[in-house]
Amino acid sequence: MTIRPGAVVAVTGSGSGIGLATCERLLAEGAVVHGADVAPAPPSLAEHERYRHTQLDVTDTAAVGAWIDGVVAA
Repeated sequence: MTIRPGAVVAVTGSGSGIGLATCERLLAEGAVVHGADVAPAPPSLAEHERYRHTQLDVTDTAAVGAWIDGVVAA
């Protein structure tokens, strides 16, 4: 995967598994990552300067819409 440094990326399921691994890889590539998960930010990402976490239930469409609006505005 090649990501332009500073690219802004939104990832759901960032708390574990594939979502967490995706966030870690994107951060390693230089992206600014906005992660969302029902759980708090994972310790491995919580203090990263280019990681922004939102605790969010993706079944709540209004909350997801607000999150995406925030990512776009960032």
